[in-house]
Parts: sequence; C-alpha cells; structure tokens
Amino acid sequence: MNHDWTDFRHSTADLFQSEVLWAILQPVADTHAPSQTVTYTRAAVIADLLRQHASGSYRFTKNYRRTGNGLLQLGASPPRLIFSAHADEFSYLVGAGNENDGYPLQPFCSDRTTIDYQAVALRYNIASDRLEPVARGLLKRIGADSSPVFFPAEGRVSPGDRIVYHHSLQKEGDTLYGSLDNAGSVAACLLAALALLKLAPDTPVAFAFTDEEEGPPALNASFGRGARRLARQPELPPLVVNVDGHNISDWCQLSKGASFAQASSGARGAVTPPRLYVTFQALAADMAKAGILLQENMGYVSRSDDVAWMEVTPNILLLGFPLDNPHFNQAPPSASLEDLLHLAQTVATTALAFSREQPA
Repeated sequence: MNHDWTDFRHSTADLFQSEVLWAILQPVADTHAPSQTVTYTRAAVIADLLRQHASGSYRFTKNYRRTGNGLLQLGASPPRLIFSAHADEFSYLVGAGNENDGYPLQPFCSDRTTIDYQAVALRYNIASDRLEPVARGLLKRIGADSSPVFFPAEGRVSPGDRIVYHHSLQKEGDTLYGSLDNAGSVAACLLAALALLKLAPDTPVAFAFTDEEEGPPALNASFGRGARRLARQPELPPLVVNVDGHNISDWCQLSKGASFAQASSGARGAVTPPRLYVTFQALAADMAKAGILLQENMGYVSRSDDVAWMEVTPNILLLGFPLDNPHFNQAPPSASLEDLLHLAQTVATTALAFSREQPA
C-alpha cells in the first residue's frame, strides 16, 4: 500500500485550515452532551454543521436505527470502513442532598477528577426537546476516596438531572482548553468527511458519532454501550477505526501530530492484528512524506468504543490526538488545534486508502 498524498493535501488545502476546524469544533465542544443525550444534543449540532459546510450527497441520521448514535454515510452502502468517535461527555447522576450540604453524585464515567471546578446541572425539557441548564455551581471533592459533591450557587437540582464540568472552548495560540473528550475527534472526523465530499464523494465510508462511550471503568462491558448497539446492526464494514483522545506521554506529545496505537488499556481493550498494523505503519510513513504528522504511540491508551467493536471484528485501528487531563483530572482538558488538523487529514487519507484495498 504505497500512496503519494501530496496532491491530496494541495487539493484540500482550503479545508484543512485552523479557522475551518475551529468553526466546526467550537459548537460541538460548547454543546454539553452527557451520555444518553447525543441524539438531541451534539448529533443535532452535527446535522446543522453538515447543512452549512457539506457539498455533495451524504446521508446523516441523528438516531440511527434507534441505537442513540449518529451515523454519517458517504458513497455506496455498505461502507468499506467506519470511523467511530464518541460524541458524549462524562457526567454524574444526582443523589439525595440539599443546597447547604451539597448533592452527592454517582459517576457515569471513569471518575478521574481531583480538582474542584465549575459545573452545570442539565435537565431535559419536554417542550423544547433539549437539555437546559437549571443550576450552576461547584463540583467538589470532600475526601480523597469519596464521590464528588455538587454545590449549586444558583438554581436547583433534582433526580434526572446530569452534572457536567463546564469550561467554554478557548484557544491560546495553538493550545485548546475545554470539553475536548471527545469533541476533538468528532470535529476531526467531520472535517475529514467534508474533504472526502469535495475530493472523492463516492468513497464508501461511514462515520459513527456514538453515545454512551463513557462508563464505569470496572469492565469492558461498562464502556461503549452505544457502539455495542450499533455494532449489532447489519451492513456494517469489516474494518473499524476508533478515534479518541490519547493520553499524553513521551510517545504522544502535544503539537507533534495525530497518534496511532497498537492496543488500548494494556491489551485489555482492542489489539490491532499484525497484518493490519504493519499495513497502517506503511501508510503512516507515506503520510509523513506529504507532511501529515502521525506519532506511533507506544504509551498507555485508554479503552474506548473499541471494546464494543472488537466483539464483531478483529480489524480495529486506533487513531487519536494527544489530550491532557481529558476528565478534568488536574486541570481543564487541553489539546493542540494543529494536532487535530493532522488527525483530520489522517482520517481522510485512511478512508481513501482502505476503501480501495484492505489487508485480508
């Protein structure tokens, strides 16, 4: 699999720009989407962005076959490969409490936060079919081993509300701060799809924007529940590319490009088969010749929707972008806008390459 991607970069240079990516990323990142809400939160934003920016023919369903996942399809059906980027964000369920003593929270996520930070309570509005903020305050840690507690400064909360950290997307130079897990991958995949619609609209590829990726960390089955429902549907391809933020490490550094890895969660998650991995290594080398930066990530990569897809196919590639403090671990999440541009180009070139030929 040898390709010269120089012409591809030149023909899509007007799309792969920081300003274009920012215009896609900002509305996605600034739309809160706690698990189980993607259909009427970020999937609705994705639909609007496609109407604004897409040219050519595509099919987008906000709630594909009632699985709760958004699905964007290009070219002929069934697709030759699918990119999976979760669109939900980690959140907390409200427990019994009061304004003075706070509301103990049940994590609907891998709870890694160690800091007190601003948070917002969201409630579903039947009339508007939207999540609306009903309270703002602080999410605090009372003890090192305790669950977080929400202290509202304004408004009231009740069971059924979801609590999420709140940090509007900001940019300082090339560095981004905000709810980037996993708005970053969603935006990169959308930008790649726009490039494919311009350059090769018949490319048989799909993009899944999944819900309920976030889950408690005890078991693989706790993760990727939305993708698991999608993976059971017919006419899905034999190759899945999971796209997510990758933990910062010596092997995955900010402003050094996108990232690809052989395995997730110390091989407890998906492991890319040798033939597919070596084939992608060669593709990554071809990308580098055209200036598309891609780090081979030998560090730790967290589990994601790959644990759902590996139940239906062994052929899973793990792509991502360097992401620091994805769950407000010690500070607001941060990433590089330039890295996301390289990820978008990586997604597009991977779609073109593997839609034409795939390892057996």
